[in-house]
Amino acid sequence: MCFIGCQSDVLFRRSGTRLKKREEKEQAGLTANLSAKLVGPPSHANGSSSFGELAIPEDLSTAARVASCLRRLIPALGAHDPLAAVVPWLCDKCPSEHSRRAYLGDLATFLRHFSALGVHPLEVTADHVALYKESLSQAGKKPTTICRVLSVIRGAYQQFGRKGLVDWKTVGDIQAVESPRVKKNTTPALTEQEARNLLHTPDTKTLIGCRDHALLFTYIMTTCRASAVAHATVGSLDRSGADWFLTVTEKGSKEERKALIDASSAVLAWVERAGIADKSEFPLFPPIGRDGKSVEDRHLTTHRIRNIVKKYARLAGIQVVRPGRRAVCTHSLRKTSITSALNNGATMQQAKSLAGHSSIRTTELYYQENEKDAEEAAKRIQIR
Repeated sequence: MCFIGCQSDVLFRRSGTRLKKREEKEQAGLTANLSAKLVGPPSHANGSSSFGELAIPEDLSTAARVASCLRRLIPALGAHDPLAAVVPWLCDKCPSEHSRRAYLGDLATFLRHFSALGVHPLEVTADHVALYKESLSQAGKKPTTICRVLSVIRGAYQQFGRKGLVDWKTVGDIQAVESPRVKKNTTPALTEQEARNLLHTPDTKTLIGCRDHALLFTYIMTTCRASAVAHATVGSLDRSGADWFLTVTEKGSKEERKALIDASSAVLAWVERAGIADKSEFPLFPPIGRDGKSVEDRHLTTHRIRNIVKKYARLAGIQVVRPGRRAVCTHSLRKTSITSALNNGATMQQAKSLAGHSSIRTTELYYQENEKDAEEAAKRIQIR
């Protein structure tokens, strides 16, 4: 009896092992299938973003436009209730059109992929979300991107739960899917000398060099985020006495008036040379025409501006790609300027106001510590 019992245990364990291996194989196959289908969002010249076969329109200024976009992108959610659950939440969560495009793209791509696999959007489970998270990782997506996607998915399904379209246990399980760990403060800052070299690399004798010098100078002096300057117009400039200012729309649709200080002469020289000084609605920093002598009536994209920063960084001999950190980008100029202000006597509160942060803790994250900080602090210890 003991032999038979032991033999049964062995057979049971073998059967369980085979079943587990088969389940793992099926899960790996589904993950690989998802990974193969994941496509990044390239930009298009027509101002829309593409997510695989999905086209996100540029204008998402109203809830009606967001609803129209969702209805077109996600036919399975064409019914009134699911849209009514998602649209108010998305518009409230993302006041800026840039964020709405990113969230819509993430949500639509997620639901379209599972629809293609025969999974209805309202039948998605936490296991599906976990598989999708794994496939994003295997597709080489950054942890920050994966965190944003999971945030969108959690938010959308919480709204579905509130409308009774998905049971709360499923919603809770989806909420419990863990986000990957994200390294904070990975944006590299430049040294002050590197920033000076970068600023003066554009050839201001050319139209494009004149624009790029003014563009870089504006970012350095205002510490604006990429989209704020990208969307500025000539009419955003105003004068108060001898001082020039640039009014921009920052994160959270917050309007801020930024002092240009030394950047004003470069910006005014650019506006005059481009022949747009009297065109208040014209983009402040537009693309240059193919002839290199004219400007186009449209804004530079943030992607193009990021490439401009990288271009001049390379020309200035600055290391753009840095191991374990993000590449040098537009945000590097913001971090560099905040650090420079603090190193040269600005208080943390002043730096917070300059950056437009709502919390001083955020400003502290931007500060690039100096190797001599610890030594200088040690010198202040009055125990001798």
